[in-house]
Amino acid sequence: MKARTATYILLLTIASALPSGLHAQQPQTAAQQPAYPAAQQGKTDTKGMTVLMPGETPKPTKYVEVKEQEQHLVFFQGFNISADVYGPAAYALSDYGWAEGALRLNLKNTFFPIVEIGYAKCEKADVNTSITYNVSAPYGRIGVDINMLKNKFQDNRLYLGARYGISKFKYDMSGPAISDPVWVGSEPYDIKGIDSACKVAILANAVFKKDVTIRDVTINGIDTITDGAISLAKDHDMVIRLIGEVSKDKLDVSPRLIPKGHPLSITGTLNTAVIQTDFAGPITVSGRGAGKNETASAILGDLIFILEARKK
Repeated sequence: MKARTATYILLLTIASALPSGLHAQQPQTAAQQPAYPAAQQGKTDTKGMTVLMPGETPKPTKYVEVKEQEQHLVFFQGFNISADVYGPAAYALSDYGWAEGALRLNLKNTFFPIVEIGYAKCEKADVNTSITYNVSAPYGRIGVDINMLKNKFQDNRLYLGARYGISKFKYDMSGPAISDPVWVGSEPYDIKGIDSACKVAILANAVFKKDVTIRDVTINGIDTITDGAISLAKDHDMVIRLIGEVSKDKLDVSPRLIPKGHPLSITGTLNTAVIQTDFAGPITVSGRGAGKNETASAILGDLIFILEARKK
């Protein structure tokens, strides 16, 4: 078809160019007949070629083909199923990866609805703290891609698309055990409330003059929080916080429901202590508990305390 088109255009060019030269030498009279009878204008010859008058511009054959194809194009053009091979390879060579598959529909070579589902996993250990983070999550995405090219039948396509994704993930943290040089032994360090239990034991010894260790503290970490507890907190406009309680008769660490706006409904690295007094009521003390500046100031305060104690 391309060779025929080139020949056809070449013949038209010659045919449209010849009459101008003939007109210059032999002007046409009223008795002379036109080179293209009116009866043949817009008609086709025996070979299927359209007969055009001089000066008329033929439509490109490709344009005619595309228009004819669009008129007979059915709505559903098929589907394809694909899988991502990079994700498993990445997991084999690194600490993260995923497995993903997709189903894409083809509607009139223009709209391509797509559904993507997968499962991702990551295992990473911090070289400084030796804490290991484990995360796994199934996920899904739905969306559509649109072929932006005017010619929907060419091999190349330019897509413009959008996706909506959902995921439900679980994570876990684990690390080396914390050694106790005074009372001997070790305790696991993870999300089980060990750090808060250590603080509870220190406060009990410093404030109430007790002689306790972390083994005397009842501990329930945030790993015990259930989906039902999270839904309950959301329904009642509350949050869940890990609370350590110190009293003469109780040493406890556990997740608790806290109303939003309460001094204990803190976020980030902020630490808060609420001291219940007999006459002044609750007294709240709050401050940052993590960060380079906060840690440096705490160490500096301990050093000053030690120096002043040695001078006495």
